[in-house]
Amino acid sequence: KCQAIEVSPDDPNVVMAVYSIAFNDKGGLFYSLDGGANWDQLLLNATALGQDLDVTDIEFAFEGGNVVAYVGVEADVLTSGAYGLFRAELAGGVWSVAHDGSYGATDAIIDLEMNATRDTLIVLNFDPGLLPVNNVQLKDLNTNTWVSIPGPSASGTATAITIGDGYAFLAMDERVYTSPFTGPFSWSLGYAYPVGTEINVLFYDELLVGTGTGLYAHDLDAGLVGLTDQQAVDASIYPNPSTGEFTIESSELISEIRVYELSGRIIINEAPKASKYVLNLTDAVSGMYIIELMYAPGSVSRSSVVIE
Repeated sequence: KCQAIEVSPDDPNVVMAVYSIAFNDKGGLFYSLDGGANWDQLLLNATALGQDLDVTDIEFAFEGGNVVAYVGVEADVLTSGAYGLFRAELAGGVWSVAHDGSYGATDAIIDLEMNATRDTLIVLNFDPGLLPVNNVQLKDLNTNTWVSIPGPSASGTATAITIGDGYAFLAMDERVYTSPFTGPFSWSLGYAYPVGTEINVLFYDELLVGTGTGLYAHDLDAGLVGLTDQQAVDASIYPNPSTGEFTIESSELISEIRVYELSGRIIINEAPKASKYVLNLTDAVSGMYIIELMYAPGSVSRSSVVIE
């Protein structure tokens, strides 16, 4: 399985692709120095070409006049050195490879990201130990210093991270958490898809969320540190938060409204056949809910609301 492919923004001739293989076999890291015409394997932990490590992601940097690749791998406690983050530097056509950062034998790198100015590497890692934790590490490429930040306190397995407009976005199971990126980090639940949704990738432009059922776009409401659906249909839900009564206004006729608990259970299913509708949730307990609006052409929008 090809987990990632990247082209160096500083030298488009340098391309890398990383692979993992299920069960007991191992993948590896492959590179090209001529724009993809020819490929070679770059060994991370093995001593001979072939199966090496299951690689999860890659991110390019430019340090000291050289192309540098940061490479994240899955943890394998049965294989010495098979964990954490590797740094590969290309100088004079030759790669030098070494571990980077402070990671233990059970630390798996989930996702790598670079900030907009490309001077900070963002690493999302997962340690499945007795108390599973998701952590974020930031490497300042100018000073070569690291800072570690705890992930959201909620339980779950993180799958992706991205940065945009001064905020970090972290996917965990069916949820997306947000935090100011410039610090101090303080994670808030920004959006929750129905339980069972697989979030595979995050990309900021605004926020794009790649799931097992499609690609969804969201806008950030910095006032609430929450995410709303970015739709061609202009719809608003207010007040939010409220005590349970929400007014929904849309530029298109709403054919159906569904309200989900975060568990994925539908608690309301109504067919207003109107562009303005008052939704009564005063009997629901306090918390966050997902409102799904369906329109006659088949388009769908989702927003999170909070009942105080």
